Formats: sequence, C-alpha cells, structure tokens
Amino acid sequence: MMPDIDNIPKPALLLGWAGVLPFAGMSLALLLGFPSPGIRLESLLVSYAAIILSFMGGVHWGLAMKSLDDDGFAGSAWHYLLSVIPALVGCTAVAIEAYAFAILSVAFFALLFLDMAWASGRCAPAWYGRLRLQLTATVLLCLGVAWSAT
Repeated sequence: MMPDIDNIPKPALLLGWAGVLPFAGMSLALLLGFPSPGIRLESLLVSYAAIILSFMGGVHWGLAMKSLDDDGFAGSAWHYLLSVIPALVGCTAVAIEAYAFAILSVAFFALLFLDMAWASGRCAPAWYGRLRLQLTATVLLCLGVAWSAT
C-alpha cells in the first residue's frame, strides 16, 4: 500500500524526489552499461550518495537544535553526535571505494531508523517519516542496482 502523501508539503515531496533522480539515473546507466567517457559513474554515484548522506546529517543537526529537553535546552550531545556520523560515514565510503555501496546502503538503512524515531517521537513532523521511508527505500534500491552492476 502506498503511504499517504497528502500531508507531506509539496516542496519537500518534489525536492526529495528530485534528489533521488540522480541515484536512479546513474544506477540505470550502470545497469545498462551506458558509456560515460571521462566520467566514472560508480565514483560519481558514491560521491553523490555521500553528499546526500551528509545533507541528511545536517537535517538531524537541525532537528536536534529544535528539540527541547525538560530544561528547555535544544538537543542532547547524543543527538548532535548522531547528526555528524552520516558525513563521516559518507567520507569513509568515498575513501574505501571497494566497499562504498555496502557502506552507503547500511548507512542509509540505519539513518532511516533514526528518521523514523525522530518522526514517531514528535521531534520531526509526522509526514517526515513517511517521506523518508519512500525516498530511502528508493535510494536503497538504486544503490543495490548499481552495486550489482559493478
């Protein structure tokens, strides 16, 4: 069953899916063996995925600043720490190219659980979890296709 997307703000929905297009395009090109003179599509896809992973970490930093504890202070040190891990993992994937698709897939999957926790804990809007589930499932599918094609 398709998740209810009526409550997802249109800019978030459209821009989120627009961000998935490069994953889909590069994965499909790798699968079909399209020539890419002067460009290593695997490296470009890994770099793009690492950038998006870093972006998602930035979203979590913002959510940490917005969430208030009982004393009225934004986020805990733990929340901030979790928000920088995606950038570190993305950088690691770029550096260890042989395992990049595996590293990125695990990272996006783990980040989905954190996204869902934030959304269910009301630290993020309820629609955020539904959007992340759609986008992350598609990104994981694309990374799997690219991984199998390399």
